[in-house]
Amino acid sequence: MKNYNDNDIDRLLAEADDLLASIQLYETPEEELARKQKEEERRLEELRRQEEIQKQEEERRQEEERRQEEERRQEEERQQEEYRQQEVKQQEVQQEEIPQQKKIREPEDVQQQEEKQQAEKQQTEKHRQGNVLRQKEHRQLPVVGLIFLVLSIVFMEAVTHLSLYRNWDMTAIYPILFAVGLGSVIAIVTSFFGKRVNTVLAALTLFVYGCYCDVQILYHATYENFMRLADVREGIWLLLNDQTTVLNAAEHILPWLVLMFLPLILWAVLGRKVIQFEKGTWLNRIILLFTGLIAVILGVLLLDIPGYELASPYVCFYHFDSLENLEATGKQLGMFMMKILELLELLR
Repeated sequence: MKNYNDNDIDRLLAEADDLLASIQLYETPEEELARKQKEEERRLEELRRQEEIQKQEEERRQEEERRQEEERRQEEERQQEEYRQQEVKQQEVQQEEIPQQKKIREPEDVQQQEEKQQAEKQQTEKHRQGNVLRQKEHRQLPVVGLIFLVLSIVFMEAVTHLSLYRNWDMTAIYPILFAVGLGSVIAIVTSFFGKRVNTVLAALTLFVYGCYCDVQILYHATYENFMRLADVREGIWLLLNDQTTVLNAAEHILPWLVLMFLPLILWAVLGRKVIQFEKGTWLNRIILLFTGLIAVILGVLLLDIPGYELASPYVCFYHFDSLENLEATGKQLGMFMMKILELLELLR
């Protein structure tokens, strides 16, 4: 030790302390097993204690719910008892008032009672008959109005075709079928509202479509072609400014122009009490929808029958060109389908 100075001794002692501190104590397998058993027992004890606490909490909660349920039931019984007592009191008061009312009330005349009962029966019978009539009108009249709209559109297409070509061949079936489709759509639209709104819509639609067909008839009679949708402004301008030519053409087709509005005139003058545009039912709308779809689909499927010549219905429908076959399309397919094809052409 004499060879070491104080600093070396302190350093050695510090290293010895660190060495002793870093020494880990190891336990035997038996001690380790015993320790693990004690830890497992403590864990199980802790679990049992937590379960016991949870069980006590559950019992306390159930007890609280039973107590609240018992209080609620007692409150309901108390309210029911009070309600019964009030009813008993009201019955007692009524029983006390009945004899007094009988004493005060004067006896009515038997004949007046019978007359009153008879009048009430007559009024009830009239009311019932009125309801029956209104139900019959609601069931029948809307159907008549809807059929009238479809037939009116078909009539206008037929008048347009006859006024221009003065003949009726097999190809005229296509304007009729497509007109049934248009008429079904119009009838469906005019069945969603009340009687007044439906009447205005129906009359306005027939008037507008009749004016459209008359303009096409007048334009065709004047310039021997139909008015293109893209040239509506120019066409109207020609009709308004070329009055001499237009009046000369109108002299020959004036009866057809008036005949176009025959359905609207007959309805306004004679049939307003029979043909009414009441609010329709969903059954009527479904039937009209299927009728229109079947008519249009049937018209498209039958396009192959006349053949595939240049002016045939098939070519006019599938290869429509307003600059080349507008005249043939109006003749073969009708005014409605001609405008539909023009709209599709503008959208392309």
